[in-house]
Amino acid sequence: MTAEAVSPGVLGIDAGGTFTDVVLADPGGDRIIASAKAPTRYSDLSLGIADGVKALGRDLGHVGRVCLSTTLATNTLVEGLGAGVGLVLLGFNAEAARAQDLLSQIPVCPTAFVHGCMDVHGEVSQPLDEEGLRRALAPWRGKVGAVAICGVFAIRNPKHEVRAAKIAADEGGWPVVCGHELSGELNAVTRAATAVLNARLLPVVRRLLDSVRPALEMHGLPKDTPMYLVRGDGALMTESLARARPLEVFFSGPAASAIGAGHLASVERGVVVDIGGTTSDIILLDEGTPLLSPDGAVVGGLRCHVPGIHGNTLGLGGDSHLRVRPAGGFDLGPGRVEPVSLATERFGLRLEQIQGRISWGVYGLPDFLVTGAPEPEDLLPGERALTQLVAKGPVTVERAAEVLDLPSPSLLPMQRLLAERVILPVGPTPTDVLAAAGEVGHAERRAARHVAGVLCRDLGMTLSELLVALRAAMAERLAYGIGRTCLDHWWPNYRWEGGADLALRDEVGRNDAFLHVNATLAVPVVGVGAPAGAAVPGAAERLGTECHIPQWAEVGGAVGAAVARVKRMATVKVKPLFEPSGAVRFALYSRRSREVFLEMEDALSRAEEIATELAREDLAGAEGNDGEAVEVLLDTAEERATDSWGGSLWLGTEVRAVARIAAREG
Repeated sequence: MTAEAVSPGVLGIDAGGTFTDVVLADPGGDRIIASAKAPTRYSDLSLGIADGVKALGRDLGHVGRVCLSTTLATNTLVEGLGAGVGLVLLGFNAEAARAQDLLSQIPVCPTAFVHGCMDVHGEVSQPLDEEGLRRALAPWRGKVGAVAICGVFAIRNPKHEVRAAKIAADEGGWPVVCGHELSGELNAVTRAATAVLNARLLPVVRRLLDSVRPALEMHGLPKDTPMYLVRGDGALMTESLARARPLEVFFSGPAASAIGAGHLASVERGVVVDIGGTTSDIILLDEGTPLLSPDGAVVGGLRCHVPGIHGNTLGLGGDSHLRVRPAGGFDLGPGRVEPVSLATERFGLRLEQIQGRISWGVYGLPDFLVTGAPEPEDLLPGERALTQLVAKGPVTVERAAEVLDLPSPSLLPMQRLLAERVILPVGPTPTDVLAAAGEVGHAERRAARHVAGVLCRDLGMTLSELLVALRAAMAERLAYGIGRTCLDHWWPNYRWEGGADLALRDEVGRNDAFLHVNATLAVPVVGVGAPAGAAVPGAAERLGTECHIPQWAEVGGAVGAAVARVKRMATVKVKPLFEPSGAVRFALYSRRSREVFLEMEDALSRAEEIATELAREDLAGAEGNDGEAVEVLLDTAEERATDSWGGSLWLGTEVRAVARIAAREG
């Protein structure tokens, strides 16, 4: 083995929805030593990761750090999976909450209303009803896997939440998540939603981390190698912190792609387009990091107090279902199917089965069905019959309908089975067309040529013409998505202001209207993901800007994981307390405690101390693992208003401390 193969470095892993990408980089991430791809295994992500590391073909004995980005949190919550959670709401008025439909903003789960809350200044306005809490917890034993606790104004004083968490842990042995631990922002309902979703992910992320490390150690990774996960804002978080706050890895995949794209293309400010198998993520990049949504992430339709990138996701990818319209032309997505030319190796689809197809996408359905995840126990008889048929081997939808004695494949009971991946659809995709043209190397070329040949016949096109039309369709969708993402960020009300959306559609679609509005992008576009070269250049051209498809673009997310920085931010707030006598005191609020001072300078000085301590604590041992001093950056932001005389009124100051180390150490 060469010296290069055993050089100390960073192992970057991106476990995406279709492929798991792995890179081995030097400590600074300036040079990629090796890369590999392997199909993601939905049943156990660690298996796909192990496959990718095996394909890498490098000894991991000298790896100093493992950095992982994953779609696991996203998929778990979008699909309604995860641990059962019980929610304790402290100080909420149950009748008012139901009358105002506040619970609709919180994930559905067993909920208990318990007396005990603080006032806006952090003073106890209602003592905690400890016996009432114990009575509420008793029915949950054996029925929920975690407990979330959120109290009114707990961010002003977390005393009740801390005590309630101790009681819950003692009573049922549950892992407990408190709202004040995750957010220092007002809005107890949003904090409650954040706490519930975080609690739901606790066992899921723990299982992943528990399985990934042994899989890597089998390939030579030292047992004491630190492991990090990419957060939704592009920073790294330690393994121990990820186990406690798994919700923060939501949007991990897009964030890693943005970091990797900017690094590979040496672009600090631009638009990143990551085209995967299922979707295309569009992320805005500034100063080398993703722009964040000011309102926090939206998870499963619910607003949460966790960092979230500002971006859009399009139902467009290399595995988008390509269907011929009866009247001519084709549709692309938004549904996803397994590419025909990849299904031979992955699912045992035989070449003679593929070559026996004389048309594709009949009835708008997939052409073949293959087996996926284990079948649930509560299947209906028709669903079970279909599942058992597909388990014997890949089958056409026509044959499945015939065996189940149905007059049409459109009547097959497969909607739930497809949604839960019990069976997987196979059909023509952009990947097949690109493979037929020799632009995708990991596909069965003969199968791809047959797919493309039938599509060309039905569309009345040559392969070259189909490639041009396919690239144009993908580029138009991407250009519109890029424009919308930029408008959403800098002009959020554009939908209601004069038809800007229609003007944007006109521009990227180049229609025949007499009046055109020119949409020009002021920053470059960087494309990553295996299909990026097929569509991103055309999208950039439509928006009048330059395009970068850097080397290693096909593994951009894994590169982003490898080069991301370890960083944590803690906030502490100082606000005035006005006494009836006219005197003013100054209250300090942190997730740790509430303190009161007579002098503003003392309060602000103490706020800087606590913010620094909390930020350092949140690195969870990163300094000790890497042998490097932690850098802490302090920043303050004042909140002011205009009084009735036109003067400036101080309402408070937020002290922010950012603790970080470079990802290249180790």
